[in-house]
Amino acid sequence: MNKKLFTLLPLLALGLVACGEKPAPTPTKPEHGSLEQPLTVAEILAKEEVQELESNGETEEEYFVTGVTLAVDYNSSYDNYTITLGTGEEDGPEFKLYRLKADSSLVLEGDDEQGHWTYKANSALKGATFVARGKVTLYGTTYEMTGNDPKIVKVENATKVYPSTDTHGKVETDPLTFTEAWTIVSALSTGASTDDTYFIRAKIAKLKTAPSKSYDNCEFYINASGVEDENMLLIYRVYMSGHAKTDEFIAWYGENVVVGADVLIKAKLKNYSGTLETDASGDAWLLDAQGNKYGYVAAK
Repeated sequence: MNKKLFTLLPLLALGLVACGEKPAPTPTKPEHGSLEQPLTVAEILAKEEVQELESNGETEEEYFVTGVTLAVDYNSSYDNYTITLGTGEEDGPEFKLYRLKADSSLVLEGDDEQGHWTYKANSALKGATFVARGKVTLYGTTYEMTGNDPKIVKVENATKVYPSTDTHGKVETDPLTFTEAWTIVSALSTGASTDDTYFIRAKIAKLKTAPSKSYDNCEFYINASGVEDENMLLIYRVYMSGHAKTDEFIAWYGENVVVGADVLIKAKLKNYSGTLETDASGDAWLLDAQGNKYGYVAAK
């Protein structure tokens, strides 16, 4: 073997002698991230400015952030998004995008050969990737972007959702059974609500909170049998047409809203941190109890 080649072999093995072009350097992310190079959850939480935040404090600078989508909830009543981002590691840190609006530059709905489609639906956003821009806030012990100024600036891998023509459960005359409602709500990921508002016919299994002259809402649990068991849906703060502030209504409630009573509910369904319930943020109503209505107008 040629002595010169023999001498070079160890150097080549150590990478001290280059052959061909050098590999391109790894691009450095901007200090605060960018639309195309957002910071990960781990990177943003490692920032000195973020680590030094006191409770309810806010960074001076805006950041771009992305991460693994752990939970997403689009609120159609307020047209905003609550999204929990993570690192992808079990028990890893989380970062919340709380009630953020979408940037006006985003195209979130349109028309194609199948009809009108939208990304403004939880079923469309499951598995999507988000990028948000805004200042970081420490709310208690939770790091988040919140309010009207931070924005969702990118949505990728969403699925187009088209309007359904099936009216079962979506009209008062054809409500869901408890079993049907339970199947729908059990499939929701933590923090998500249904896109649609449903009518549900079931029985009261357990009472929780009665209305008063101060609060026009009530809470109770429903199931198929009217007997308390492990599979009960929490009817959370449903309203009753503004009548809870009258003695007459409170008396009606006490007589009709009882364990075992057949009730008709109108509401979206939600998985709230593992609790399966109705979503009180939108159109949530107790329509009748034992076939008796009180002030409800079907056009609501």
